[in-house]
Amino acid sequence: MKILLLTTVYPRPDAPKTTTATRVIHYFAKSWQELGHEVVVIHTVNRLPRPLYYLPGACKRTIKKKTGFEVPNAAILREISYEFEGIPVYRKCLYKLIPQRLSSDRTVRKCAKRIHTDLERIGFTPDLIVGHWASPNAQLLEALRAYYSCPNGLVLHGEGYVERYPEKMGELLHRIDRIGCRSATLAAHVRQKLSLASLPFVCYSGIPDSYVAQVAEKPLAEKAAVTRFLYVGELIERKNVDTVIRALADHTDRPWTLDVVGVGDCRASLEALAEALAVKDRVTFHGRLPREQVLELMQQTDVFTMVSRGEAFGLVYLEAMAAGVLTVGSLREGIDGVIVDGENGFLIEAGDAQALSALYARLFAMNPAERLAVAKRAAHTAAAMTDTAVARRYLQDLLARA
Repeated sequence: MKILLLTTVYPRPDAPKTTTATRVIHYFAKSWQELGHEVVVIHTVNRLPRPLYYLPGACKRTIKKKTGFEVPNAAILREISYEFEGIPVYRKCLYKLIPQRLSSDRTVRKCAKRIHTDLERIGFTPDLIVGHWASPNAQLLEALRAYYSCPNGLVLHGEGYVERYPEKMGELLHRIDRIGCRSATLAAHVRQKLSLASLPFVCYSGIPDSYVAQVAEKPLAEKAAVTRFLYVGELIERKNVDTVIRALADHTDRPWTLDVVGVGDCRASLEALAEALAVKDRVTFHGRLPREQVLELMQQTDVFTMVSRGEAFGLVYLEAMAAGVLTVGSLREGIDGVIVDGENGFLIEAGDAQALSALYARLFAMNPAERLAVAKRAAHTAAAMTDTAVARRYLQDLLARA
C-alpha cells in the first residue's frame, strides 16, 4: 500500500541540535515501511511572520516555557525534499499571518497542487492519505480530494483548533473518512464538541520491539523497598516537575532519591526548590542523556512520575511500564486509559502535590507482592504496545471504513 503522511512535526536536517520535537510520527512511518508499505511524508509548516523566527534565544525559551511551543529556526521556511532513514520527505510551507489561526483556503489549495506535482514527478499515487495535527492538515486533506479519491484520515493531538473553530473543524471532520485522537479523553471531548456520529479511534504510540524484548529477558522480582524515583522529560511549567519534588519532600523519613532527566528553562527554579525544601542532596539533575542511558536508568528505577497537563500521550510512560517500573501519570491526560489506576499504574490530578504525596505514602506502605503485581500488569500492557503492534492497529483503524 502507498501511504501519504501529512504532519506538522517531523525530523528535519536543518533542525537545531537542541530541538525537543517529537519523532513519534516518524516511528509510525518507519514501522509501516518495515511492514512492507511505501510511505511518503509531507512535512507541513505553518509559515508565520518572519520576525518570529529571529527572536532572541531568551524570548524563544520564554515562549517554550509558557506554551510548550518550540519556535523553530528560520531554516524551516525553505521548502526542501530529503530522505530520513529511507523515507522521502517533502517540506511544504503554508503562510499564516497570525499563530493558531487557520490558513486561507486559497493557500491550502496552492499547497495541495504543489504536493500533487511532486508526487506525479516520482510516480506516487497514494492508496491512503493520513494527516496529523489539525492545522493545516484538516484543510489539506479536503483540498487533496481534487487529485485523489482514496480513503483519508486525520489524527488530532489537541483540542485547540476544535475549540477555536468548531464550525469550520466540524465541517472538515465530517467529510474525513476516519478521525482519530491521541488519547481517549480527547476522543470523547472531540465527539461531544463536534457532534460526531461515532467516537474517534485512539491512536496510541508504541515503543521499540527491541526494547520490549530486552527488558523481558530480566524477570521482575519483589523489591523490599521503594527508594529510587525518576522523571524524564522537558523541564517546563506544564510538566509539573516541581510537584514531584514537593511530594517527595514530605517523606524525608524515607531513604529516597530522585533522578531528573531533561533540559528546559525551569531547571534553575527546580534546583532552587530542592534546596529550599532541604532535599537538594537527594535530587540529581542529569540534563539531556542519550536514549540508551535513559532506558538503562529506567531499569534501575522503582517509581516513574510525570503528572503533566496538556500531555497528548507520552512514550516515556510506556518505556517505564515495560521495565516493570511503578508508573504515575495524570488523570484525563493522554496516558489515562492505558494506565488503569491501581491496576497497572497510578493516576492523580495533574500538578496536585498533596495527592501525589499521599500516593507515595501508599506506595511506601504497599507490601512487595502488591507492588510486584502492579509492575507485572504494567509490563504486560506495554508489551502489547510495541512500534509494530500499534502501527498495525493504527492502519486497521484507518481502513475500518474503506
